[in-house]
Amino acid sequence: MKNSVYLVIGGGRGQLRLIRRMKERGIKVVLQDRNPLCAAAPYADEFIAADTRNASAAADAAVRYRVDTVLTAGTDQPVLTAAKAASARGCPFFLSETTARTVTDKEVMKTALASAGLPVPRFRFASSNDGIEILRGLKPPYVVKPVDSQGQRGVLRVDSAECFTAARDEALEWSLRKRIIVEEYHSNREITVSGWVHRGSVRIWSVTDRVTKDFHAHIGICMAHRYPSAYASGRREETKHLVESCTAALGVEEGPIYYQFLVTNEGILVNETAARLGGAFEDESLPPICGVDLLDILIDGAANGSADPDNPAFAVPVNSFAFAVPLMFCGTGAIASLGSKHTVRGLPGVSAFDYLLPIGSVVGTVKNSVQRAAYMVVHGPNTAAVNRTLKKAIRRMKVLNPNGENLLRNTLSYTLNPK
Repeated sequence: MKNSVYLVIGGGRGQLRLIRRMKERGIKVVLQDRNPLCAAAPYADEFIAADTRNASAAADAAVRYRVDTVLTAGTDQPVLTAAKAASARGCPFFLSETTARTVTDKEVMKTALASAGLPVPRFRFASSNDGIEILRGLKPPYVVKPVDSQGQRGVLRVDSAECFTAARDEALEWSLRKRIIVEEYHSNREITVSGWVHRGSVRIWSVTDRVTKDFHAHIGICMAHRYPSAYASGRREETKHLVESCTAALGVEEGPIYYQFLVTNEGILVNETAARLGGAFEDESLPPICGVDLLDILIDGAANGSADPDNPAFAVPVNSFAFAVPLMFCGTGAIASLGSKHTVRGLPGVSAFDYLLPIGSVVGTVKNSVQRAAYMVVHGPNTAAVNRTLKKAIRRMKVLNPNGENLLRNTLSYTLNPK
């Protein structure tokens, strides 16, 4: 694979370790991101300053640099960009353009899932000229989302029909297609399934609790991932059947999957589906519990459009049976200084920790997941060991304002596993 040329769509923190691994393996990286100062930019051999949803720029780069394959990780919409670029170049990719659109556009996605008889919240689609009549037949409260966005941007809870048009307009600001989906809101606990598909067969790597918090109308902001899942306890076969049914309905034959399900009193509902590695640092949290190196399987699989997860070349030791990934946010204010990373990283079981917002950042009201201030990955032999480390770590994290006050929210209650 040395001397291969890969086009990577997206160069943020979610792609940083992937690109570093590619450079270690002697792969030339052509990186497309709208931000020339993105985290992975220093590791790129060539940089394309274009939005990750700009498929024409990606296609031009794929042809111009004669790339061997295209890939992304940890982010939804660039999956379609990558598929289009690979098609233009005529190189391998896990998904066809049709399947890539199905897993990235909620209008196509939800239609496919509902047509296959899968349990989804009742929904409608709307544009700027649709008023409250679109809500007819749906029970309040409602959830409004752009059909083609990510990172909880423009995801809002609407408690009454009178509030619909304002929420519609806010959600539409985040949609390139200027389309939204309106769904019935269900009180729930959310779980996430990560896995791999090879020749249509699904391998489930993990089922985690996706612990969320609502910030006024902005709902579903992920505060932590926890493994093993407490929410899915006793529902293994139900979850497995749903994962396999979703994969078939979406037409995914190869590559990574990342599904979000809602555990409700009425059963498990499909919230969203994606064909990518997760965006909550799964490349760091999953290998010690699933025994597969997620970065290597993605890199090798991209080159061929396929990879066998049982291939010993991807195997790593299973040495952990529980983990937690706190995704931390701040209160409002300016960041003047940060605490020592080493005091946190030195704790037993801490596999990774970093601050995500630089000094000088001004933090506003939380509206989506891109406002994360820090993250940590903690592994352990059981949930009790992970919980002990979390309690120690939270006291060592500091994001200070000019007055020396810690802006970091104490979200320990969201992170501790109750099992």
